[in-house]
Amino acid sequence: MSASTASLYSKESLYSLLANSSEIRLLYLMPLAYSQTITCVTEHWKLCEKPQYEALSYEWGAKDTKQILFNGRPYDIRGNLYHALFNLRNATTARVLWIDALCINQTDLRERSHQVAQMGRIYSDATCVVVWLGLPDEACLKALDMLQSKEEYSARKNFELDFTKILPLLRKRDIAMERNQNMALELLIALSRRSYWTRLWIVQELCLARRLHVQCGKYSFSWDRLKDLVMLKLAQGSEAAIRPLHYSRMASFCRKCPQFHPNSNFRTPLYLICWFYGDGNCENVLDRVFGLASLAHDCCQKAVPIDYNSTIDDVFARLVGHSRTHNSWYWEPINVRLLERRIKGRNYQQSQPRLWSFFGR
Repeated sequence: MSASTASLYSKESLYSLLANSSEIRLLYLMPLAYSQTITCVTEHWKLCEKPQYEALSYEWGAKDTKQILFNGRPYDIRGNLYHALFNLRNATTARVLWIDALCINQTDLRERSHQVAQMGRIYSDATCVVVWLGLPDEACLKALDMLQSKEEYSARKNFELDFTKILPLLRKRDIAMERNQNMALELLIALSRRSYWTRLWIVQELCLARRLHVQCGKYSFSWDRLKDLVMLKLAQGSEAAIRPLHYSRMASFCRKCPQFHPNSNFRTPLYLICWFYGDGNCENVLDRVFGLASLAHDCCQKAVPIDYNSTIDDVFARLVGHSRTHNSWYWEPINVRLLERRIKGRNYQQSQPRLWSFFGR
């Protein structure tokens, strides 16, 4: 970290102010050789300077905390992020990362608003998005071993032997292969049930990535490896056997990601993205819209600006008003109410009882 950046830190705050909305913080995760304690420092960069960094995709998880050294001071972070940093740090060189919980001052709503508005670009500009699935449990260990190994599907060899002698051997081998395939399918289903896949924010994080890499504890493998294996098992298994994997969010992301990179000119109306993904898990109800905005049309992003001082009723009114005018959706009241329930949740108490009158209903 440069001396000029370091001098900006005050005793009152762990964060120095960002110069403008185009600036971001990058996290330097110090290597094990630097300190046994997990040590991180941040440095300011402009995205136009094209810094080299990886972005972390993870879930915040339970609110249990562990302590790290952050910008020279002890700092409590959630356990899942602590384990991610512990497993991601290099032995001898610093690792440059972008992590929302540490690179954004979460207590500053103004900064949080303009930084979240940039998250689409942050993830699409990253050299790699690291998918942190958490620490492995017993059900996932074998799946992770399988994903790290080089599974081979060899063709039958031509034997110059009596067919009646070789047939029993072939049958035994086929039975063993079928058993292994069934086990592999069960292990992938176990991996697909991890809570990471239910998180709303991963939709834009995975879809906008240039390259994806998966890590679960000490296990690390490419996204393509996971994708190829999932697609293979879906093609091999019976309809009943593959059903849990086929309909899992993990398999859905394997089919789609990464493909929505901005360079592909892919854009979708925001209401439609919220319809499909707005029920994902997030801590702030506003993120059911804001967390998906980077995948939407530019006009949708301008009509529904990211502002954490807004209420969910205001955000939803802007979303519906813009979509009804510009996106040619068939606006029956039942559709609007279903979308509202999907975004706000079934038990949300509406603070604006006359919301529908705004749309002439």
